[in-house]
Amino acid sequence: MNWCRTGLAIAGSLVTFGLFCLPTFAAPTVGASGAVDGNLKWEQKTSSKWYIELQRYGLELIADGIANERDADIRKGILILDWGFARQAADGSFAGSEDIFHSTGIFLEAAAEAALLLKTYKPVTYAADLNYYAGKVSSYTSKLKAAARWMIQPSVAASGQAFDRPYTHRRYLSAAALGLIARLSGDTAIASAAASYIQAGLPLQLTGGTVNIAYPSGIRTIGLAGVNPEMEGFDVSYQAAGLRFAALYGLNGGLASLQPNLLTMLNRGLAWEATRVDVQGKFDVTGSTRVGIEKNRDGSVKQMNTGEAADAFAYAYQLTGSELYRVIHRRITKGTYVISTSKVTASGAVDSNSLFESKQSSTYAIDMQKLGVEYVMAGVDKEDPSQIAQGLKMIDWGFARQASDGSFPNTTSAFYNVAQFIEAAARITLMLKNYKPVTYKLSSSTYAGTITNYTNRVRLAANWLMRPDIASSGQKSIVKFTHRYYVLAAALGEAGVLCNDNNMKNAALWYVNTALPRQQSDGVNPEDGKPSVNYQSKGLAYAEYYFPYVTDATLRSKLITMIDKGLAWQSKYVDAFGKVNTSSPARTIGPSFSMGYTITGKPLYRVISTRMKTLY
Repeated sequence: MNWCRTGLAIAGSLVTFGLFCLPTFAAPTVGASGAVDGNLKWEQKTSSKWYIELQRYGLELIADGIANERDADIRKGILILDWGFARQAADGSFAGSEDIFHSTGIFLEAAAEAALLLKTYKPVTYAADLNYYAGKVSSYTSKLKAAARWMIQPSVAASGQAFDRPYTHRRYLSAAALGLIARLSGDTAIASAAASYIQAGLPLQLTGGTVNIAYPSGIRTIGLAGVNPEMEGFDVSYQAAGLRFAALYGLNGGLASLQPNLLTMLNRGLAWEATRVDVQGKFDVTGSTRVGIEKNRDGSVKQMNTGEAADAFAYAYQLTGSELYRVIHRRITKGTYVISTSKVTASGAVDSNSLFESKQSSTYAIDMQKLGVEYVMAGVDKEDPSQIAQGLKMIDWGFARQASDGSFPNTTSAFYNVAQFIEAAARITLMLKNYKPVTYKLSSSTYAGTITNYTNRVRLAANWLMRPDIASSGQKSIVKFTHRYYVLAAALGEAGVLCNDNNMKNAALWYVNTALPRQQSDGVNPEDGKPSVNYQSKGLAYAEYYFPYVTDATLRSKLITMIDKGLAWQSKYVDAFGKVNTSSPARTIGPSFSMGYTITGKPLYRVISTRMKTLY
């Protein structure tokens, strides 16, 4: 079962993939005591059964609280885990829990993950009571060790393994639970038991074979190479769960001699799992032996656990560096992300530009067409050619209005809006030149025509922007607005790299060097003499787009300082839940923190980006 995941693994230090919420199950009911769902009913004496595994929800809240640095969430997660540990018997077991061996393994894995996350947690947005966290880690380590020692008793293990035999993923669950506890406690006997579960699971993976599955459209033959069997067949959800546990074991000090075979199993298993998810991150579970058939503890039918699948690919990416796993992870977490609510016509006109297209208006705004870059970026990120094509259609609409001198007649605010548009076009072109998808074969000629066309058109537009009469007039229109200088710097800087033109690069330098001294001591980049959260973020974002193409060390240093100070000021306007204290927050606020973290390395900006659930 899964609610809201953060993609956090432990691997030596805290590793973050960013918060993502996935539409699997509704968040559970948690009582004042910390009892979750069915356990709350048991506590209230409306049910005769309780399951220790239900308390694993504490991990979700702790991981979410750590990623977003929200102490209240962390403490609620701790309350939930404490409820579970309060029912631990003297022998380390959770006597009275139903399905005691399997249910205990689920809880221990989650509690051990939570303890390892808390152990390395050092928040930057508030003064945390680190002694409180450390005390919980110490207490949990002792309790987890006792529970693990109970699990590895020969009689207990034999009984549990007999019950778990039809379910391959449970070998990896036990391995992860015991492996994480061994890492916390340093107990070699527990570490050895964890390794034995990996050794038991590896030979179970299928190396070939097929099965015919009935679809509404007819019978399809599904290959079985890479399947870790569940109930003598495949199960798309439990395959992902097992791979997640196996990868977590490998990331956290698993037996080195097992690593080569573990990686082989993971690569084969994830290759099969990848065939069951499309570019929108939707899973095809048809033919699964358990999901969609069996029922959860609360009586609901089991659904695909997309959170565990996302984790499996994220953790495997950390282990292997395979770009395939990063792409699939992004598909699962961002596949259905709504980039914009703007209306786009069949020809590519964005919002009110459709009125110009239908001759209801004599002007249009070329900057609106820059929305195309967001579609292309998202399409490249998750390797979705249809989304890339949608973005290119918006850019094509804009270039269709370009005159032979590089200008865009009839656009509003020509100088500033043209700069925004050609920055988007240049960024797209540079991106496509380096695009090498791993999930499908891309012909070398696929985007060649687009790259050539856009390069020539960007060159024309950049030269028009630099024309003395245009530049002189245009600079008068931007003089009060700091962010516009960074827009021009990014536009001409990227155009200069794309066209290999030093004149454009030098023009970009003039704009950025004019903008940098404008920053005030408090980090404000003034707009018409005043601070503006929205325009500050826009200027920072364009400075960040420009930054990768700056080769001069002194200028890079100045930009880093400006970005850092600017984001520090801007951060005061974003609360702990990612809400921005300004009217109609700009789309650039979240990405400015995300890119700013990459440039400055400041954890504060990563936290804020996570809180805002930034796309990039």
